[in-house]
Amino acid sequence: MSSIIDVSGLTKSFKEITAVDNLTFTVKENGVYGFLGQNGAGKSTTIRMLLSLIKPSKGEIKIFGLDLSTHRKEILQRIGAIIEKPDLYKYLTAIENLNLFAIMSGLKLNRKQLIEKLEKVGLAERADSKIKTYSQGMKQRLGIAVALVHDPDLIILDEPMNGLDPQGIADIRQLINHLSKDEGKTVFISSHLLSEMEQVADSLLIIHKGKKIAEGNMNELLNPEQSRIEVETRSAKEFELQLKQTAWANKIISTNGQKIIMQMNREEVPVFVQKMVEMKQDIFSIHKKNSLEDYFLSLTSH
Repeated sequence: MSSIIDVSGLTKSFKEITAVDNLTFTVKENGVYGFLGQNGAGKSTTIRMLLSLIKPSKGEIKIFGLDLSTHRKEILQRIGAIIEKPDLYKYLTAIENLNLFAIMSGLKLNRKQLIEKLEKVGLAERADSKIKTYSQGMKQRLGIAVALVHDPDLIILDEPMNGLDPQGIADIRQLINHLSKDEGKTVFISSHLLSEMEQVADSLLIIHKGKKIAEGNMNELLNPEQSRIEVETRSAKEFELQLKQTAWANKIISTNGQKIIMQMNREEVPVFVQKMVEMKQDIFSIHKKNSLEDYFLSLTSH
């Protein structure tokens, strides 16, 4: 599978603040690529650089094998994107909005073609309703229809589920799955809704304070054969110092207060518990933590 985005050494500084710090990653063709990070981690800045809305301070961006700095127009013609909330005209109908954006993209579509595009996002029956009557979830789906109007190969969505109710989130999730699995699109999506990303993404990139801290296939990162164990003890720091003198040192992920998080094979867990007993550690609780949220927090909470 060939790559569709190749980013190398990407850095963006605003005066004294480095928003994105030496970021390197690859997005493979097809599938859903999740982009995670806390608020202020540098996600939106990275996406704006991918869309050539702001220039990097350093680094290289290649999309479709072309250098963004020298092939901007050619690349952007093959990308559809939503940055935060879609910019729609509320006193126009859905089909009028879609037609307007089609014209801006140099396309001349008839009503049947426009309706077909609205069908993809489940809005054909409300094609002639004004946007001011739409729910936020419907507006978001129409925004995605606008991003798809020119049939792009790459779709970039920045927080598309933000502010939606549960039904709206489910609708967007279903649409993203359809675009990836049924239409063969590559979807690059940023979000802070970890449970949703766990359901929709095939691969992940996690950044923290502008730096990459994890990247890989979702199943590999959340490998059920590898257990993340959270142990609550009297002093996690003291326990960590003891463990660093043993063969368990490379199993430590993070420590925070009374809690230490370790990663190990399932078969190692009872051996580790026995080791804690031998080290005369006061164990208050021990839990297996293998969700995306657990993984994310283990990387970013220290």
